[in-house]
Amino acid sequence: MDPRINESSKFADIHISPNPSTDGALAMAVTKYIIHNKGYEKEYLKKHVVGFEEYFKYLNGLTMEYLVKETGVFSAVSILIKHFLKT
Repeated sequence: MDPRINESSKFADIHISPNPSTDGALAMAVTKYIIHNKGYEKEYLKKHVVGFEEYFKYLNGLTMEYLVKETGVFSAVSILIKHFLKT
């Protein structure tokens, strides 16, 4: 993942080019999608993650449309999420 295609891009299965400085928005979009589709284990998070409830509330205040518009990579976000939810 890099806004620019670089030497390491040729080794990737897919190359995602988010808008510069939007890595955080991309991470939030992926997280929001995973939470929405129940792709996580609640008990694991309760036991091992500090601040998840606050982060969850924060994400609920952001729309997926906003996050995707910021990153500029809607289709790539979908592909990335589907790939990781398979594993």
